[in-house]
Order: sequence, then C-alpha cells, then structure tokens
Amino acid sequence: MNMKNKLGTHSFALVLLFVVAVGDSVDATLSVGVAHRVDEQNETTKPDLVAARATLAAFSAKLSDAKFIAADYRQIRETFLFGTPIISKGRIQLRREPACLRMDVREPKAAIIRSDATSHLTWHAGKERAERLEFKRNETAVTLVRLLTGEVKDLEKLFEIRSYSSIDGVSEIGLVPLDKQVAEQLTRLALSIDAKTALPIAVEYENLDGEKVRIELTSPVLMKELKDARRIFEKPLPEHIKIVTRRIDKP
Repeated sequence: MNMKNKLGTHSFALVLLFVVAVGDSVDATLSVGVAHRVDEQNETTKPDLVAARATLAAFSAKLSDAKFIAADYRQIRETFLFGTPIISKGRIQLRREPACLRMDVREPKAAIIRSDATSHLTWHAGKERAERLEFKRNETAVTLVRLLTGEVKDLEKLFEIRSYSSIDGVSEIGLVPLDKQVAEQLTRLALSIDAKTALPIAVEYENLDGEKVRIELTSPVLMKELKDARRIFEKPLPEHIKIVTRRIDKP
C-alpha cells in the first residue's frame, strides 16, 4: 500500500515543499527538521505513550474543522555546506482541498513559493521569470504536512513514538519512520505543540544527509473561509511573469 492510501486523501497532507532562498538560487529541499529540544533518549527508555497520544488527539481535534491555516514562520536550516545556520522568515498559508501551500518569503530576500501535490513554483521578487518544478509525489512532504496540520490518524502505523517531553507549556513528540518510503528520506522528525492551545509551534526533520531544518510558527490562525482564496493559491504571481516548467524525478 502506498503512502497516499495509508494516510488518506482528505487533508492538507498532499504535499509541502519548503525552500530556502539563498541569493538568487533556491534550494528545493523540504525544510522541516529534527526537534532541537527533544532529548536524545536511550533506546531502553520508553516514552510516555499515554501523554503523547493524548497530545496528538487534542491537536487533531483542534485543527479538524480548519480549511485554511496561516501563520508567520521562521525557518532555521543547518547543513554541512554552510558554517552557520541559514535563517529565513515570512508568511505561510495552507489550503486543505485541493491541498496547497503558499509561502511569502520576507527575509533574506522577498520571494513567493507555491507547492501542491505535483508541482513547486518559485519566484524571486524583481525577476521576470519563475520556475515551476513538476514531479510525481513527495512522500516526505506528505508526511510532514500531516503532522503540521493535525492529520495524525494511523500515525503509529507509519512512525514509532520515540520520545515525549512537556517543558514550559510545550509538548514535543519525537518520531522515527517505520514506513520504508519515508525512511529512505528521513532519519527522524519531531512535532512541537502548545499544550494550552493545542496549536502547532514547530515541526522539524533530519534527512539522510544529516541536514537539519526547523520551522517555527507564530500565532497560527485557523479559518473555515478565506477571502480571495482562489487568487492566493491559484494565481500567486503577477500576470506578466513568465513561468518556466521543468520535470524532475524527485522533488
């Protein structure tokens, strides 16, 4: 059974391809990483599964009626290619169906990014051209968006809950993939949830190359309706911008 069948289709979780803008180039790498605050636990230490499952249930219930989610974000990416973390900031907007993400990057350079189940569009402000990557499916993105938007049904069929902590009002759940397709891309990931509001605070991962990226959300807003939703998600760029499309095997 493929990931789509196991996770279901009625969710935001069709795709999320975050990127980091570095100069005039874009690294089309999924930018959600491993929780910095989740403790490294000994393999013999068992997490509090009751508390972890209760936290996930409250999180899922909180987001169950939302058709749109918006939040300011701060992304921190650590990679062996750069000596210091790369930080970007902006605004994220998510649409449930058809699943779609829009990112308005403010720092370090303004850009608009749009991702859905089969494509990823990037435009840097001031440029006359945008690039759209088309691909079959990104299993890692599917998984991470499910976590970010509270679609956690059957989570433990795909992941082992490896750690759980509750510090300063933040519940953090560390996960290790059991699904073969996900494990080919991720070594582990984590979800941070506000214990009081049950809203997502951060989601993170570490990939097989050792790259770590963390997305921190500020004041997420849940909406049943969103004015100008079609324009925001389907026509995100100025009309005069030329879009160059390129097909790739993997996002």
